[in-house]
Amino acid sequence: MKILAVNISHHASVCVYENNKIHSFFNEERFIFQKYYEPKYAELFQSILQKINFKPDIVCYASFGRNSEYFDITDQQIIEFLQNQLNNPHYFFNVKEHHLYHAVSAFYFSPFNEAAAIVVDGGGACKFHIPYQEVESIYFINKKTITPIYKHSTRYRSDENLGIETNTWEINKYMNGYLNKFSNQSRGGIDFNNACTQIGYANGNDAGKVMGLSFC
Repeated sequence: MKILAVNISHHASVCVYENNKIHSFFNEERFIFQKYYEPKYAELFQSILQKINFKPDIVCYASFGRNSEYFDITDQQIIEFLQNQLNNPHYFFNVKEHHLYHAVSAFYFSPFNEAAAIVVDGGGACKFHIPYQEVESIYFINKKTITPIYKHSTRYRSDENLGIETNTWEINKYMNGYLNKFSNQSRGGIDFNNACTQIGYANGNDAGKVMGLSFC
């Protein structure tokens, strides 16, 4: 089985997975010389497609959840364009569970048969509704199932961008069988992005370089 994985978020990339192994991997920015490339228009996502000369059995798309209210083009529009270019294979895209992709990636690169996967992000998909963005999640995962245990969504970025002074608050609710926390607090990945910016690495885009500093 040939699986084509396509990241249509920032740092757009493609991975070909065949016979239980990674066959090839491409970053779009390497072809168009535009760092941190994020497809704003589907027509720009061309260089990688030229490397795909087969029809995959399934395509797995990953993104953070663009919608028509805030973006000129939505994730679904980009996917439809790419699907047409690939002759419309079966595909998977979970628009609400962005952190699911991070958890699965962490698990399958680990040696474990089952694990708790902890995801810390600068702002995942809006699982519930804007302006809340998912920033922390915990899943229980094995090779057959993945079950959410905890999710934290914050409106911190909305309050920060609007210049609103607010008191710190949080609400905890059990929903869909697991604990959900809603707050206006900066946490984890957001703090890391802010730290990256303060030392000269643009808004977390060069996060890998900052992580590398800890080993120097």
